Amino acid sequence: MGDKFIYAVRQYLCVSLLKNCMSSNTSIVYLSLRIFICLVHKFRTHLKEEIEVFLANIFLRVLDSQNSSYEQKCLVLEALSSLSSDPSTLSQIFLNYDCDMTATNDLFKNIVNSLAKVAKGKGGDNGDLEKQETGVKAFITGKSGAKKEAGREAALRITALQVLVTVL
Repeated sequence: MGDKFIYAVRQYLCVSLLKNCMSSNTSIVYLSLRIFICLVHKFRTHLKEEIEVFLANIFLRVLDSQNSSYEQKCLVLEALSSLSSDPSTLSQIFLNYDCDMTATNDLFKNIVNSLAKVAKGKGGDNGDLEKQETGVKAFITGKSGAKKEAGREAALRITALQVLVTVL
């Protein structure tokens, strides 16, 4: 690979993808994440800083935020699933970020923790027990779209658990 090409990927493509990943249009986010995954698989040795920025500022923020939509979380989980399907990518993330004493982010650890939080569900810390009870009652009685919300929550939890199993 030529230095000019790598420079263009880092300075133009990655910056554009980062901006596109913050779009409210899920089709744009989906395509941007797919391109990012391809870049990681093909150019990860050249994109250490960019991978850290994407994982910390897009993937983990979406998973950890209560304001992220169901669709956004699904897209990120799908992208993480794709990344975790390659064991060498996972080991490189661990070695390049968690084992590097100069790195500011323990990315592998943070990915595992974020996936575990999603797999536990919204009230996984038992702090929202009353809210969970209300949600269960609404689900049983079929009130106000609770079944759809419960189904989405269950799907996210299962997907996060599947990705977590793959990662570990």
